Amino acid sequence: MGQVINAVICGFVIAVAIIFFLPANASFLAYFLASIIAVYFFGVKERKDGILVAFAIYIFTEWILGSITLTGFLTSNETISFTVDQWMLLSQIYTTLFVLLGGILGSELANRKRQTATTFPPTPIPVPPPPSTLPVPPSPVPVATSEEKKFCRYCGGENKMDAVFCEKCGRKVA
Repeated sequence: MGQVINAVICGFVIAVAIIFFLPANASFLAYFLASIIAVYFFGVKERKDGILVAFAIYIFTEWILGSITLTGFLTSNETISFTVDQWMLLSQIYTTLFVLLGGILGSELANRKRQTATTFPPTPIPVPPPPSTLPVPPSPVPVATSEEKKFCRYCGGENKMDAVFCEKCGRKVA
Protein backbone atom coordinates (compact mmCIF):
# COMPACT_ATOMS: atom_id res chain seq x y z
CA MET A 1 0.00 0.00 0.00
CA GLY A 2 2.92 2.35 0.70
CA GLN A 3 4.00 1.98 -2.91
CA VAL A 4 0.58 3.16 -4.12
CA ILE A 5 0.53 6.15 -1.77
CA ASN A 6 4.04 7.20 -2.83
CA ALA A 7 3.03 6.89 -6.49
CA VAL A 8 -0.04 9.11 -5.88
CA ILE A 9 1.99 11.83 -4.13
CA CYS A 10 4.68 11.76 -6.82
CA GLY A 11 2.02 11.78 -9.56
CA PHE A 12 0.33 14.79 -7.95
CA VAL A 13 3.59 16.75 -8.00
CA ILE A 14 4.22 15.75 -11.62
CA ALA A 15 0.65 16.66 -12.65
CA VAL A 16 0.85 20.10 -11.02
CA ALA A 17 4.21 20.75 -12.67
CA ILE A 18 2.87 19.76 -16.10
CA ILE A 19 -0.39 21.71 -15.71
CA PHE A 20 1.51 24.98 -15.38
CA PHE A 21 3.01 24.46 -18.83
CA LEU A 22 -0.22 23.50 -20.60
CA PRO A 23 -3.22 25.56 -21.67
CA ALA A 24 -6.26 25.26 -19.38
CA ASN A 25 -8.17 22.96 -21.70
CA ALA A 26 -5.30 20.43 -21.96
CA SER A 27 -5.05 19.39 -18.31
CA PHE A 28 -6.08 15.85 -19.29
CA LEU A 29 -2.58 15.44 -20.78
CA ALA A 30 -1.04 16.32 -17.43
CA TYR A 31 -3.06 13.62 -15.67
CA PHE A 32 -2.34 11.11 -18.41
CA LEU A 33 1.44 11.69 -18.33
CA ALA A 34 1.62 11.93 -14.52
CA SER A 35 -0.28 8.65 -14.21
CA ILE A 36 2.01 6.80 -16.59
CA ILE A 37 5.19 8.18 -15.01
CA ALA A 38 4.14 7.57 -11.39
CA VAL A 39 2.77 4.06 -11.97
CA TYR A 40 5.77 3.04 -14.07
CA PHE A 41 8.53 4.40 -11.85
CA PHE A 42 6.98 3.10 -8.64
CA GLY A 43 6.53 -0.30 -10.27
CA VAL A 44 2.81 -0.64 -9.64
CA LYS A 45 2.27 -3.92 -11.46
CA GLU A 46 -1.38 -4.70 -10.77
CA ARG A 47 -3.72 -3.08 -13.27
CA LYS A 48 -6.31 -2.26 -10.59
CA ASP A 49 -3.64 -0.53 -8.49
CA GLY A 50 -2.46 1.42 -11.54
CA ILE A 51 -6.00 2.64 -12.17
CA LEU A 52 -6.38 3.49 -8.48
CA VAL A 53 -3.18 5.56 -8.56
CA ALA A 54 -4.25 7.35 -11.75
CA PHE A 55 -7.67 8.34 -10.41
CA ALA A 56 -6.22 9.34 -7.04
CA ILE A 57 -3.77 11.65 -8.84
CA TYR A 58 -6.62 13.13 -10.84
CA ILE A 59 -8.98 13.65 -7.90
CA PHE A 60 -6.28 14.89 -5.51
CA THR A 61 -4.89 17.37 -8.05
CA GLU A 62 -8.33 18.65 -9.03
CA TRP A 63 -9.24 19.06 -5.36
CA ILE A 64 -6.08 20.99 -4.45
CA LEU A 65 -6.02 23.18 -7.57
CA GLY A 66 -9.79 23.72 -7.43
CA SER A 67 -9.53 24.77 -3.79
CA ILE A 68 -6.77 27.24 -4.62
CA THR A 69 -8.76 28.66 -7.53
CA LEU A 70 -11.95 28.94 -5.48
CA THR A 71 -10.09 30.60 -2.60
CA GLY A 72 -8.66 33.11 -5.06
CA PHE A 73 -12.13 33.96 -6.35
CA LEU A 74 -13.62 34.25 -2.88
CA THR A 75 -10.91 36.59 -1.62
CA SER A 76 -11.04 38.82 -4.70
CA ASN A 77 -14.67 39.92 -4.20
CA GLU A 78 -15.47 39.06 -7.80
CA THR A 79 -18.69 37.47 -8.83
CA ILE A 80 -18.44 33.90 -9.98
CA SER A 81 -20.48 32.99 -13.02
CA PHE A 82 -20.50 29.33 -13.81
CA THR A 83 -22.18 27.76 -16.79
CA VAL A 84 -22.06 24.14 -17.83
CA ASP A 85 -22.01 23.42 -21.50
CA GLN A 86 -21.53 20.28 -23.54
CA TRP A 87 -17.80 20.96 -24.02
CA MET A 88 -17.19 21.05 -20.29
CA LEU A 89 -19.00 17.74 -19.88
CA LEU A 90 -17.11 16.26 -22.82
CA SER A 91 -13.85 17.52 -21.31
CA GLN A 92 -14.57 15.65 -18.07
CA ILE A 93 -15.40 12.48 -19.99
CA TYR A 94 -12.22 12.40 -22.04
CA THR A 95 -10.15 13.44 -19.02
CA THR A 96 -11.57 10.42 -17.18
CA LEU A 97 -10.79 8.17 -20.14
CA PHE A 98 -7.23 9.50 -20.39
CA VAL A 99 -6.72 8.96 -16.66
CA LEU A 100 -7.99 5.39 -16.96
CA LEU A 101 -5.74 4.78 -19.96
CA GLY A 102 -2.76 6.29 -18.12
CA GLY A 103 -3.20 3.92 -15.17
CA ILE A 104 -3.51 0.87 -17.40
CA LEU A 105 -0.59 1.85 -19.63
CA GLY A 106 1.65 2.62 -16.66
CA SER A 107 0.98 -0.75 -15.02
CA GLU A 108 1.56 -2.58 -18.31
CA LEU A 109 4.89 -0.80 -18.77
CA ALA A 110 5.86 -1.64 -15.18
CA ASN A 111 5.06 -5.31 -15.86
CA ARG A 112 7.16 -5.27 -19.02
CA LYS A 113 10.05 -3.70 -17.15
CA ARG A 114 9.85 -6.49 -14.58
CA GLN A 115 9.69 -9.22 -17.24
CA THR A 116 12.66 -7.92 -19.20
CA ALA A 117 14.87 -7.47 -16.15
CA THR A 118 17.74 -9.93 -16.42
CA THR A 119 17.63 -12.26 -13.51
CA PHE A 120 19.76 -15.33 -13.54
CA PRO A 121 18.37 -18.45 -11.90
CA PRO A 122 20.51 -19.84 -9.12
CA THR A 123 22.97 -22.49 -10.21
CA PRO A 124 21.80 -25.84 -8.92
CA ILE A 125 24.20 -27.51 -6.53
CA PRO A 126 24.72 -31.17 -7.42
CA VAL A 127 23.37 -33.39 -4.67
CA PRO A 128 24.62 -36.96 -4.45
CA PRO A 129 21.89 -39.56 -4.46
CA PRO A 130 20.92 -40.74 -0.98
CA PRO A 131 22.37 -44.04 0.14
CA SER A 132 20.01 -46.92 -0.22
CA THR A 133 18.02 -47.54 2.93
CA LEU A 134 17.10 -51.05 1.87
CA PRO A 135 19.27 -53.88 3.23
CA VAL A 136 21.57 -55.45 0.68
CA PRO A 137 20.66 -59.10 0.16
CA PRO A 138 23.53 -61.50 0.80
CA SER A 139 25.17 -62.92 -2.28
CA PRO A 140 24.19 -66.49 -2.92
CA VAL A 141 26.76 -69.17 -2.00
CA PRO A 142 27.40 -71.54 -4.86
CA VAL A 143 26.21 -75.03 -4.13
CA ALA A 144 28.29 -77.79 -5.66
CA THR A 145 26.54 -80.33 -7.76
CA SER A 146 27.83 -83.70 -8.73
CA GLU A 147 28.46 -82.58 -12.29
CA GLU A 148 30.69 -79.63 -11.36
CA LYS A 149 34.41 -80.12 -11.61
CA LYS A 150 37.37 -78.21 -10.27
CA PHE A 151 40.65 -77.93 -12.13
CA CYS A 152 44.21 -78.14 -10.82
CA ARG A 153 46.11 -74.90 -11.09
CA TYR A 154 49.40 -76.69 -11.68
CA CYS A 155 48.61 -79.23 -14.39
CA GLY A 156 45.05 -78.30 -15.40
CA GLY A 157 43.74 -81.75 -14.51
CA GLU A 158 40.07 -82.28 -13.94
CA ASN A 159 39.03 -83.23 -10.37
CA LYS A 160 35.84 -83.73 -8.36
CA MET A 161 34.62 -80.79 -6.26
CA ASP A 162 35.39 -82.51 -2.97
CA ALA A 163 38.91 -83.62 -3.97
CA VAL A 164 41.80 -82.42 -1.78
CA PHE A 165 44.60 -83.63 -4.06
CA CYS A 166 44.83 -83.58 -7.89
CA GLU A 167 44.13 -87.00 -9.44
CA LYS A 168 46.61 -86.29 -12.24
CA CYS A 169 49.69 -84.74 -10.56
CA GLY A 170 49.01 -85.35 -6.85
CA ARG A 171 49.49 -81.81 -5.73
CA LYS A 172 47.10 -80.16 -3.29
CA VAL A 173 44.07 -78.64 -5.03
CA ALA A 174 43.11 -75.34 -3.50
